[in-house]
Amino acid sequence: MRIDKFTQKMQEALQAAQDLASQFNHQEITNEHFLSALLDQADGIARPLLEKIGVNANQLRDGLRSELDRRSKVHGAAVDLRLANELRSVLDGAEKEMSKLKDQYTSAEHYLLALPGAAVPAAKLLKDFGVTRDKLWRGAARLIR
Repeated sequence: MRIDKFTQKMQEALQAAQDLASQFNHQEITNEHFLSALLDQADGIARPLLEKIGVNANQLRDGLRSELDRRSKVHGAAVDLRLANELRSVLDGAEKEMSKLKDQYTSAEHYLLALPGAAVPAAKLLKDFGVTRDKLWRGAARLIR
């Protein structure tokens, strides 16, 4: 995973996910933090793409926050936040999507294409909303037009 190959929006989302994990007093930055951060971006692509394929982004965001609320919290001394292995794995998958598409930078679209194949709560939530890799692919193609 090469953060220098992330788009500006992906880098901003990673920082926002870190801030969110800190607010929740979590030790790890997970896909649920990261996807939530992508959905919160005012001019990002994740929300419009998901809405294009029929996802209620606010309900998805609420589901992500509910999942985050259930996680254990760490209080006290300064918490050293780290990337969860599951998030690192999906981000590696996003990088592979970028390579397959011959793009130069890893973007939110690449991340969303990689997420449905992961065994993480964020992927299950997407599945519950009817999101598949194929739908994302078609939605991205329509969004670009």
